Amino acid sequence: MPSGRGWARAREAIVEEAQSRDSRHDRPPPSERAARAARPTDLVAEEFLLAVDDAEVVWLGDARVTVVRKGDQAPLGDRPAQFLIHLAKPTAATSSWTRPHAILKVVLAKKKMATYADLQALPAHLVGEILDGELVVSPRPASLHARATSRLGIEIGGPFDRGKGGPGGWIILDEPELHLVGQVMVPDLAGWRRERMPEVPDVSYFELAPDWVCEVLSPETAKVDRAGKMRHYPAAQVRHVWLVDPAATTLEIYRLDGATWRLLETQAGDVKVRPEPFDAVELELASLWSR
Repeated sequence: MPSGRGWARAREAIVEEAQSRDSRHDRPPPSERAARAARPTDLVAEEFLLAVDDAEVVWLGDARVTVVRKGDQAPLGDRPAQFLIHLAKPTAATSSWTRPHAILKVVLAKKKMATYADLQALPAHLVGEILDGELVVSPRPASLHARATSRLGIEIGGPFDRGKGGPGGWIILDEPELHLVGQVMVPDLAGWRRERMPEVPDVSYFELAPDWVCEVLSPETAKVDRAGKMRHYPAAQVRHVWLVDPAATTLEIYRLDGATWRLLETQAGDVKVRPEPFDAVELELASLWSR
């Protein structure tokens, strides 16, 4: 281990490195610096102790790095107190330096987990969801999105919810708030078989997973719907998912197969289809795109 003077030199070198970082060739571009400045300040610190022996120590994003003495170490939860790291070279997004025999304490900043209070604080004209601890905010549906959702609710609701011209046996709801597998999700439409939910409870949100959900895609929500919510629906045992794209005039029909989705079919344009689980009645896709 370094002597007291060695510790001082190591500390000074790291401070110098941090101060000169903005003037180095790997300084973040203006767009990245602007993005960092716009990030929320509501952050939680998480500390890691790193033991470094003749290795490069990488500057991790905006982490603060300080030198601590070996006697100051303490395990954090189940994590080991020390980690030996060897990095071959810095990447474009990092800066690095070499300091032999240094014990470093790295304080990493991470975003605070979103809470239901954050969701409730949103203005009424926004739709809020919580996915993987992050508050996801979307605008209210635009006209074509709203039109497709409304028409689909009418086409399915009559025969399957009200039993008019169809078998009934379902409860179909617009934009129900679902609290499932630690997520808060709001699909455009959702349906429960009455054998599982005989009547609509008087609640603010549902903890019973629906049997079917429909997400109507828009440029603002497609990524969240496909990569976010569809990843969590299987864990909640949602059996059927439809993805409706009014711009592309397509309908994708998925069935849960084990823990993953099986794409059964993709229909487009003005065709007539019988998509499960509502295959007892023919559905005219043209009605979803009509203006």
